[in-house]
Amino acid sequence: MNNLIHSLQHLVLEASVASSPQRRVGGIVSQVKALMDVGVCSLYLDHGGVMTLVATEGLNESSVGAIKLRIGEGLVGRIAKTRHPLNVECASQHPDYRSFPGSGEEQFEAFLGAPVVHGGVLVGVLVVEQKTRRKFSQEEESFLTTVAAYLGGIDPDDFQCQHDGDLTGGVHGAPVVRRIRGVRGASGVGIGCVAILTAGTDLMDVTDTETDDIQAELKSFGRAVRAVLDDLHSGQKKLANNISADVAEVFDVYRMLLQSSEFSGSVIMGIQGGNSAPAALRAAVSKYLEKFEAMEDPYLRARGEDIRNLGNRVYARLRESSELKIPEDEKVVLVGSIVSIADIAAYPTAQLAGIISLEGSALSHTAVLAKALGLPAVMGVGHLGEFKQGELIIVDGHQGEVIISPPPAVLKEFEQLIYSQQARLEQFGKLRDLPAETSDGLRINLLANTGLLSDITPGLSCGCLLYTSPSPRDS
Repeated sequence: MNNLIHSLQHLVLEASVASSPQRRVGGIVSQVKALMDVGVCSLYLDHGGVMTLVATEGLNESSVGAIKLRIGEGLVGRIAKTRHPLNVECASQHPDYRSFPGSGEEQFEAFLGAPVVHGGVLVGVLVVEQKTRRKFSQEEESFLTTVAAYLGGIDPDDFQCQHDGDLTGGVHGAPVVRRIRGVRGASGVGIGCVAILTAGTDLMDVTDTETDDIQAELKSFGRAVRAVLDDLHSGQKKLANNISADVAEVFDVYRMLLQSSEFSGSVIMGIQGGNSAPAALRAAVSKYLEKFEAMEDPYLRARGEDIRNLGNRVYARLRESSELKIPEDEKVVLVGSIVSIADIAAYPTAQLAGIISLEGSALSHTAVLAKALGLPAVMGVGHLGEFKQGELIIVDGHQGEVIISPPPAVLKEFEQLIYSQQARLEQFGKLRDLPAETSDGLRINLLANTGLLSDITPGLSCGCLLYTSPSPRDS
């Protein structure tokens, strides 16, 4: 069980690129079972006060959807009621034990469960079991509790209906709510009008075209590169006071990519070979995309998105595309095939309500910057045709979904949620610099656990001090 906590980062990375909630949960359950070396890992979700088994690795598959426990019933129901972990050496002798013949659970004795809670609301219970009677260690309990906390953003409704349909039908005359599901890029909720960024400027749509004026194409490419470099410099300067130095380095990465002899050199060679600047740019970007997408590491695969972001930005400058102008008093949600960090930096931070990328993952630099700025982001939502310029939209980064043209009742509910979040942050802000101590004067340490540097900005803004634990290679 050594270095269990260090395994969290890989688990989160793999889960963040899953194509659906079901695959994400299935992957997590499978990995937890393997990492903890146990016989069973199961996830129960709360459906109207009933804890329903939605995923398992180790019990009979027929038990999924069949095992149901009311809150307070059985060991799982006890955890749901108390919202505290339960570590039992011999489950069958516990007074709350409840058996389910045919599930295969009767052969397991050691039991450890942790509540899945989000925003103070019970979502479910995560459980591991083992045949040998024993108490799970403190490290194992901490690991499972941390994974359960990560699972807090799951929507139980995803496991009632096994389809991702865009429409949720009204009940008893309730309005139809149009939802589009994607991948959680950055948590939070935002409401604003759609600002489409990439209509007609996707580099991958460029066809092979030749040129009779190589020098003119080289000059055009050089001007585009310089313009994008200027955009990156001004964007980084504009956001300097809103993001940490680590996140600001994302802009440096883009500049290095753009100025590298391998990248720009490939485009120049393509132009010198007789291709137009857009065609040569597409060929160079496609070559690098193939290399990154073939990599096994999910973080490195996500870097292919940076190459495509960069290509689209240069292509927009080649087309002499102007930025979309939106009144400064109107909240906007940026929507694009892949929203780049330069796109984000082009708008006043206070004007942005959220980010939606048709492609991309939670590991992209778009998601990194969104987290640092406190902007909700949803990635990989599909087709641009789902969105209309200026249309009112809700970005729910907690659930990884988008609500288009919300009815008044839904809009009011989310407005109240935003208000509550802001009020809570203001309350926390007043406590930020006060000592952490109990009412009777006992000083304690409050810790925030984060696996990625991209997730650390919210903790720092709340007064956390940064401590970096040694990697497994250093120990």
